[in-house]
Amino acid sequence: MNPRPVAREGVIGQAILPGAKVGVIIEIGCDTAFVARDEGFRAFADEAARRIAIEPGADLEDDRRRLEQMMEEPIMIRHSARFEVASHGAVATYIHTGGKVGVIVEVGATKDETVTTNVFQQLARDVTLQIAAANPLCVDRSWVPGATLEREREIYRNQIPPGKQADIVEKIVHGRIEQFYGGVCLVEQAFIKNPDQTIAQLIAARSKELGDELLIRRFLRYSVGKEIAG
Repeated sequence: MNPRPVAREGVIGQAILPGAKVGVIIEIGCDTAFVARDEGFRAFADEAARRIAIEPGADLEDDRRRLEQMMEEPIMIRHSARFEVASHGAVATYIHTGGKVGVIVEVGATKDETVTTNVFQQLARDVTLQIAAANPLCVDRSWVPGATLEREREIYRNQIPPGKQADIVEKIVHGRIEQFYGGVCLVEQAFIKNPDQTIAQLIAARSKELGDELLIRRFLRYSVGKEIAG
């Protein structure tokens, strides 16, 4: 289907299949806030996510058209993400701010029994809340593209007054890059519930508590209309 950029409102839907091995988030767009608040519209978003979770590539076009006719305004399926756990671990989702922000995350473990514990499930919940609130760009430093780092370094170098020695400039740039990592890398962010603790430290503490090795494998954060400009 061809998405139509006129849809500037919308909602994020989500679904997790039993066992938490498969999860989906999806953004459904519309024209007005009135439709975005409609219970039928929101139900369609969650049902669309559920169908994609069950059947990747599910054809939702007929349902989209019926909803469009009923709502009497353009409805579009802007994008979706489907996570399926290939080994030990689970998927968690979180929808925030009236459906305007949605998060999906895969948390890994080494034992299947770990994912059934309250401690693991609370960690997954805390991580989704962190991603929704703090908007990290990647899991850790290894995910940051080299071109992005070089662009940031160049910005920081240009901000330093001329005349400083080269080694001093590089020390300043290094310090600012460390701060950059702390803002964009999930595991280096300060935990919103306890700013004295990083997400990496939180994961390490829960790993020790459970006698397992937990890690964040991947995540995505959707925000309604984020790509729409103008």
